[in-house]
Amino acid sequence: LGKSHLCFVPVSFAALACLLTFALSAQFMVATIYESVTGSIPLWLTFVSWWLFSLLGGMFAQHHSRELGGLQKQLSEFSVQRTKCFCCNAGHIHPLTNEHMPCDRELVYDALASW
Repeated sequence: LGKSHLCFVPVSFAALACLLTFALSAQFMVATIYESVTGSIPLWLTFVSWWLFSLLGGMFAQHHSRELGGLQKQLSEFSVQRTKCFCCNAGHIHPLTNEHMPCDRELVYDALASW
């Protein structure tokens, strides 16, 4: 208790989760509309919609698995010292206002130290 935990997930996870949610919602809406018009849902419609949903789910799982594998490699090669910061590249002077900017790298170091 008391330890903070980090959870790294690929950026594409959110988009893929939204896609799956949309696909499931679309399947539900099609079935609901079909049932309201005809009075029942035929077996073929259920089969086709679940097949499509399963296909999308499989594609999601495969893509997510590939992304997780890449994430592990990225994390193993990551170095805070090699990151590029806008503030450092601009000499810590905002190009439009000519005001001093705090260093992003120092903020990152402070955050890492607090973890």
